[in-house]
Amino acid sequence: MDHIVIEGTSPWAGRYEFDLSESIESLTLREWGWIKKLGGYLPGTIQEGLLGADAELIGTFACIALYRHRKIEKDRVPEVFEQLIDSPFTSVKVEFGEQAEESDRTPTQATSSNGSPVSSGLVSPTSSVSSDESPTAVGMPALDTSGSDPPISGS
Repeated sequence: MDHIVIEGTSPWAGRYEFDLSESIESLTLREWGWIKKLGGYLPGTIQEGLLGADAELIGTFACIALYRHRKIEKDRVPEVFEQLIDSPFTSVKVEFGEQAEESDRTPTQATSSNGSPVSSGLVSPTSSVSSDESPTAVGMPALDTSGSDPPISGS
């Protein structure tokens, strides 16, 4: 299970369950609106933000986690986002799978999969997918053309 961790930002400091793969698939239209307005991502571009560990996207996920855990009301999401993005970069993190489970066992110090302490910032995901399996796609399916394709002439 993945978690969003907010540190040093009262009253929202804490560790909130937020399974990214399940959460992305179950995002509501309202939550997608927050992702678009606050983080600047659409369903077709969110994978780029996740791979780049975009801080505003992670901040938006933190607000969604707070909303889902009934820590804030929907009308306060933009206000809380503004407060979170003024916090140090390392104060909002995502713990993925094994790292989140390790934190469950030792809540005082998060450690990486090799046993060393996690320094700061976003924690990189560890993959439990074997190399012959395809990862689950996130977002919209690929289109046959892109904006950079030359126009197709009718014949």
